[in-house]
Amino acid sequence: MAQEVLLAYNNQYGTWSFNYENKINFKTSFTGKDLLYASFTAGNFCDSSFAGDGVGLAKLSTSPCTDNALGLGRLYYRFPYKNDELIDHTFTFIAGPMARNTESLGIWPSAYNLSADRILDWTSLAGAPNVYNKATGPLFGLIYKQKKEEKGDPVFSFSVNYVSLAGSGNSSDSTEGGMFTANSQASVLTQVGWGGPEYGAAFAYRYGQCGTGKRRGTNFLAAEEFNNQCTYDVWNWDNEPIYTGDFVAERADRSSHNFAISGYWVPETTGWIPSISASYSESHVTGKGFKKGSPISSSSWFLGLKCEDVFDLGNDLGFAIGQPNHATNLKGDYGVSDGNYLLEVFSSFQVTDNLMVTPAVFWLTRPLGQFTDNFTNDQDPSKKSTFGVFGGLIQSTFRF
Repeated sequence: MAQEVLLAYNNQYGTWSFNYENKINFKTSFTGKDLLYASFTAGNFCDSSFAGDGVGLAKLSTSPCTDNALGLGRLYYRFPYKNDELIDHTFTFIAGPMARNTESLGIWPSAYNLSADRILDWTSLAGAPNVYNKATGPLFGLIYKQKKEEKGDPVFSFSVNYVSLAGSGNSSDSTEGGMFTANSQASVLTQVGWGGPEYGAAFAYRYGQCGTGKRRGTNFLAAEEFNNQCTYDVWNWDNEPIYTGDFVAERADRSSHNFAISGYWVPETTGWIPSISASYSESHVTGKGFKKGSPISSSSWFLGLKCEDVFDLGNDLGFAIGQPNHATNLKGDYGVSDGNYLLEVFSSFQVTDNLMVTPAVFWLTRPLGQFTDNFTNDQDPSKKSTFGVFGGLIQSTFRF
C-alpha cells in the first residue's frame, strides 16, 4: 500500500512546473509620517504542490492561487509612520479592511529571511506559524516602541492586533461572520519584543477563535481545521424506540491558545559567519466535542542559519532545520506518532539591482505525520511506514 501511495502522490504532484506571482504595491503618505498601503496580487499556483496541495508543509511563502486574476491583497493605513523626535516613545496605529497580523508587529523575531528570498512558508514565519499565522482581513492594531538613543540600539516594543479573516469580518451577518462576534474567525496577536539590527528576542501569544488554524503543520495536525471547528455533530434521536435519528450541529465553543518564543543574533560583519535564528512554539485547543484520538496540543522548533554577502555583495546562503508543528497530545490520552523534520537550503544571487535568483532544495521527512501509519491495513503498529517529500526550485525575483 505504501508504494501505491508514493506512486499516486508522484503522479499528481511530482513533476516540473512553471509558476509565477505578480505583486503590485502602492505606498502613499500624506504627512510624511503616515502610510496608506495597497497591494494587488496575481498568481497561478492553483493545484500545485508548492501551494500546499497534497502536503501542506510543501507550500512556498509566495504561492498565490488567483487563476491569473489580479486581486486586492492588502489595504490599510498606518499613522504615525515615523517616530516623533520630541518624545521618547512612539505609538503606531494600523487599521484597514485587508491587513495582515504579521505585518503589524513591533519586531520580526528572525534574521533568517531578512534581505533574502523566502522559500517555504514554515521557515519564512520563524518556524512558528501557529502564532505568526498571516491572518488577513479587517484589522485594528497598535504598536508601541521606545525611541532609539542611537541608530542601531535595541529597543523595547509591544504590539497587539485583532484581525477577522477575510470573508468573515466584512459580513454584516453575525450568524456567519462580522467583527467581534462568535463567528468572526478572529485572531488576537500580542507580542513583547526587544531588539535591533544585531540581536533581538520576542515572546508572542495568539488567541485563535474557532475557525482559525495554525497555518502549517503535519497533515494529521491540520485535519478538520486543526481541530478548531466552530461546531461538532451530535446524535439526535427522532424516535428512540425504533432507533431513528440524525446528526445535528452544536456549538463546540473551541479556541486555540498559541505561544512562541523567538530570537536572533547577527554578526557585526558579513561573510561566512552566519546569523542565528531560533524559535520554539506550542499550541493548545480547548472546547468540547473532540473526537477520541484527535490532536489537542502541538509544538514546533526551528533553527535557521544565514551567511550574508558570500562571495559577492548581496549573495546569501541559508540553512534551516526544525520540527514543524506536530501533535504532542491527543484526546483520550492515545499514543502520539506525529513527529517529523524539515530541512531547507537556499543560495541567493543578486544578479543585478533588480534581479535575485535563488536555487533552493528542501526535504520533509514525514509531512503526513501520524497519517503515515495508515499506509498498512493494520495501522502499522510498528511505526515503520515512511513517506517523505523532496522538492527543489529556482526562484527568480524581479523588483521595479
